[in-house]
Amino acid sequence: MPDHQNGTSSQTAAPGPFHDLAAYVALPRLSGLVVSPDGERLVTAIAVVSPDGKKYATSLWEVDARGDRPARRLTRSAPGESQPAFLPDGSLLFTSRRPDSSASPEDKDDDRPALWLLPSGAGEARKVLDHPGGIGEVAVAADSGDVVLAASALVGSTTAEEDERRRKERTDAGVTAILHERHPVRFWDHDLGPGQTRVFAAGTVPGEDSARPELRDLTPMPEGRVEKGLAVSPDGRWVATVWRADDMAAADRLAIAVLDAATGDRRLLVEDADAAFSEPRFSPDSLSLVCLREGMGNWDTAPDRTLWLVDLATGAGRDLLPDSHVWPGAPAFAATGDALYFAADERGHAPVFRVDLAGLDVTRLTESGAHSDVTVARDGSAIFALRSSVNEPPIPVRIDPREADQEPARLQAPTLTDPLPGTVTEITTAADDGTPLRAWLALPHAASPDSPAPLLLWIHGGPLSSWNAWSWRWNPWLLVARGYAVLLPDPALSTGYGDDFIARGWGSWGQRPFTDLMTITDAACARDDVDETRTAAMGGSFGGYMANWVATQTDRFHAIVTHASLWHLDQFAGTTDEPSYWQREFGDPLQKRDRYEANSPHLRVADIRTPMLVIHGDRDYRVPIGEALRLWYDLCRFSMPAKFLYFPDENHWVLTPGNARVWYETVIAFLAEHVLDQDWQRPGLL
Repeated sequence: MPDHQNGTSSQTAAPGPFHDLAAYVALPRLSGLVVSPDGERLVTAIAVVSPDGKKYATSLWEVDARGDRPARRLTRSAPGESQPAFLPDGSLLFTSRRPDSSASPEDKDDDRPALWLLPSGAGEARKVLDHPGGIGEVAVAADSGDVVLAASALVGSTTAEEDERRRKERTDAGVTAILHERHPVRFWDHDLGPGQTRVFAAGTVPGEDSARPELRDLTPMPEGRVEKGLAVSPDGRWVATVWRADDMAAADRLAIAVLDAATGDRRLLVEDADAAFSEPRFSPDSLSLVCLREGMGNWDTAPDRTLWLVDLATGAGRDLLPDSHVWPGAPAFAATGDALYFAADERGHAPVFRVDLAGLDVTRLTESGAHSDVTVARDGSAIFALRSSVNEPPIPVRIDPREADQEPARLQAPTLTDPLPGTVTEITTAADDGTPLRAWLALPHAASPDSPAPLLLWIHGGPLSSWNAWSWRWNPWLLVARGYAVLLPDPALSTGYGDDFIARGWGSWGQRPFTDLMTITDAACARDDVDETRTAAMGGSFGGYMANWVATQTDRFHAIVTHASLWHLDQFAGTTDEPSYWQREFGDPLQKRDRYEANSPHLRVADIRTPMLVIHGDRDYRVPIGEALRLWYDLCRFSMPAKFLYFPDENHWVLTPGNARVWYETVIAFLAEHVLDQDWQRPGLL
């Protein structure tokens, strides 16, 4: 990993945000990136702590695409702004709950997300569209300027006026009930219903003095469910959306539906009973579409992912990465339409690649770092992306479309300027089957043979994931600042190492992933600047499952922190928001018990000897709270030393500033007690 300004100096760092949790949660956080039609401006969203300190508020910032000028803030409102999208004339669309100063008095308190326009020259932002269910995703046709969007509407509503009336009737009657007629009933952290997401065509945005455009419902009675992933062809004729189609009883799959923007006629352009499709993107000539195709796996076969190119007229598709070992995402067509750019996990990085559509030749354009939000200047002169790494937060970069293995040009944007409290290095070893293993190791500056650092094993979630990017939620530098070395390994099931590496752990979470983790931990502990006598293991989601499994298999660690973790696999199989995906790997628990019994930690609770900190959010529907409640009960009934940090209003992730701070305070105090042999210090707000 290249050394940059953020923390690779051998000098001892001055105290900064990694020593002060209040300062850390206040750091600006970048997300998303769009480029203007002339290629001169980028817009990104930056989240900072709100004035009351209770949430993050997002504003839009303009970034100079050449890197000559500092970034400037474009929007200011307490509710914040998001989802920027450029019109062909350079005006900027965005969504916001901000009040409309031109609204009637009875409408001024409406806080539903609406669509706003910021003129390309001087001028104030104005509301251009709203809907009773709020505006969701927004997409703009690059050539015609036609706008399409997603919004929620109640089942049976045929007009916005009817939808508004029916919503008011529910509110006035005190009704919150939802009637379900298909599975699933919730997703991630929210209930599905009573509204359903629909796709609307808005046409072109009229002038300031014109009436607001009428929305045309392109999916009035959807047989499936519109999912996130909306695109419109440059000529405005076609709309693509990710479509959740019913597959079998209590099961479904993700397809790509294409809608005629004029008539609403719909066809499932891309579907496969054994694959999920996402992230549709139209070609510059509006004749083809590219998307991600992820083979979902089954009892015998592990998942894979590739780029899938489809002809709109015939529906014929082809694999653009037939021989690749990478795990692609964020596809973007070249301006000429003869190539695709994409980011992909690759051995602890996520570089940007180019694949030429004619010969399928693949070129890696950036050698290191983790890239996302790949976007291309319309004249083809540059590629832009957000780049991060385990030792640098996201920053906009400019990439030459022709140069291989380049170091991208960093652009000016608000980001971390304080030095990191340590350095990062890569360690490698081999599993007992000869498979190469690798990890990042973050070390405090003071770590040395004379003063070795206690070691924290951090296990990533997913499990189809990789430690290759910056994380605000699981940030190793906060622990490095407190003297720990943090190991970030990619065991079996990690992405970026080829399909065989995933297959090593498929259906056997407690086997190869566990032995890989222990092997790479042994390699870290063999270093003379790491103290093998003071160690702990931590993980969230799949990483939390692995932390639980580690606790049942070994007592080598002095503490275990398990966040949003799977504990009772049979129980989890039917209560997660995506049970059909889960059962592809582990099978129907009524018919195939083998993998549940071989891999469920709850069956081995009596073997745990290590103190455990259990953490869970009640609004976590991916790994429901029942997993933590059962784990906590089992630990208590076996009189294990443990604590339970419970968040009533957080989901799979802990997102609010105050709760994030308490999360770190509790973890730090628990580790200090059991790894450093210090007295337990209960966080003050708990």
